[in-house]
Amino acid sequence: MRLLDKTTGKELIIGEIVHDFRNDPHVLIDARPPHKPSSTGFVTLRSMDEHAFVAEYYAGVIDAEWTA
Repeated sequence: MRLLDKTTGKELIIGEIVHDFRNDPHVLIDARPPHKPSSTGFVTLRSMDEHAFVAEYYAGVIDAEWTA
């Protein structure tokens, strides 16, 4: 499966800078595809602010989706 940006259709890769729904920049550090049809999959992001936290979110937080 591939993780795609829903706006541009571009494939997202680990290490790429992405923006969340508040337009805050993050680094994509991991991605897990959905494990069942009703799931959206997950992405792990590291923030780029002074706190630099790491958190896991649904792929929709960065306006992304998994495709076959």
